[in-house]
Amino acid sequence: MREDRTHRFRLNREGRITETSGHLVIGLLLMLIGFLYLLDTLNVADTSRLITRGWPSVVVLIGLIRLVQARTGAARVGALIWVYLGMILQLAMLDILPFSVWGLIWPVALMGFGVYLIIRSKYGKNVPIGSNSKINSMAFMGGIERRISAQDFEGGEITAVMGGVGLDLREASIGEVAAEIEVFVWAGGVEIFVPEDWTVISKVVPIMGAFEDTTKPTADSHKRLTIRGLVLMGGIEVKNR
Repeated sequence: MREDRTHRFRLNREGRITETSGHLVIGLLLMLIGFLYLLDTLNVADTSRLITRGWPSVVVLIGLIRLVQARTGAARVGALIWVYLGMILQLAMLDILPFSVWGLIWPVALMGFGVYLIIRSKYGKNVPIGSNSKINSMAFMGGIERRISAQDFEGGEITAVMGGVGLDLREASIGEVAAEIEVFVWAGGVEIFVPEDWTVISKVVPIMGAFEDTTKPTADSHKRLTIRGLVLMGGIEVKNR
């Protein structure tokens, strides 16, 4: 029993780093940073320069942990963004980059987003035209409003880039207890209305963004809506009314 518990903090059966071990690594890292600050405050050692110039490595480490834990394409994209930003900032702190940091971040981010959309269009969920049980909506510098009343709602995909998507599911029902929506938001917003007998499960990774769930499921809520994906400088709000 003790051996299984120790194993849980390291790798799962598939050899993947678990969420628990990820929190353990980050916790130890924060303790190390605090210890270095303490040494500098007590004048035991001059660690301020090390902390000031080396903190982007923490961002890289967080990204690598998220990458190992990722199970979806959106989660992997989010993890790679953490790694990319951390590496660029670390190179900038070490005065290795001969040009502006933002001048490198934005062009590569745009190209990466283009690659993401191409991959998503080829390998994403196939939603038949006219289907009311799935959603596949993309808003680019504009807005989309959808109302779905299907009694066998299965989920789908939502993409909002400098635009907004509104999805009203209050008249819908989930056919087989659970449904899943994959989201990607970049400098945009998504608003989702759900019935009160639905329980919302968030697996969204916000980066300079936010996910807000203000729903109040009833005591007999047995329908589950899972929302997973990535939010960059945007927001997702889920509510009942």
